[in-house]
Amino acid sequence: FDVREGVRLDQMLSFIEQHPSDFVLVAHRPLSHGRQSLAKRLAKICPTSVWMVPDQVPCQIHRILAPIDFSAHSADCLCLATKIAKLAGLPECLALHVYFDSSTIRYDETIEEDRLHEEHAFERFIDPIDLHDVKVTPIFDEESNITKAILRIANEQHCDLIVMSTRGRSPAASVLL
Repeated sequence: FDVREGVRLDQMLSFIEQHPSDFVLVAHRPLSHGRQSLAKRLAKICPTSVWMVPDQVPCQIHRILAPIDFSAHSADCLCLATKIAKLAGLPECLALHVYFDSSTIRYDETIEEDRLHEEHAFERFIDPIDLHDVKVTPIFDEESNITKAILRIANEQHCDLIVMSTRGRSPAASVLL
């Protein structure tokens, strides 16, 4: 261990820069006074993956959820999720794709057509990914609020771990956003 004094976030980033690693594991405790937790702030600016473990959670993984959007970043996350599943001895990993159709009128035929389109897109998406011989079960959910859908599915499926990317934009695009 290393004891440092100063601003926690700055000291952690300095330590991470001096000791490169694949990921940083941080205990996550929600704050009630409106500020973001240290783990969330770190995840936004850290040069490596940040794993946030909620306070008071047992250290066992039984079910993994990987939210995907068919991007290269989510492909990397799914690859990592299946690798973790393999190491944990799990036979499957769940892949959640949240989509939304903003049209006001929906017909049964178009709903089924949308579902088939999602399934074909998923098959094309996972084809080049190394899944580490772990079965990936897709879940397709129609919802306008992606965060809400991820948390709801994670709770419904009793997931212990959600593996997702915090990056999806270039640093310049993040600054502009």
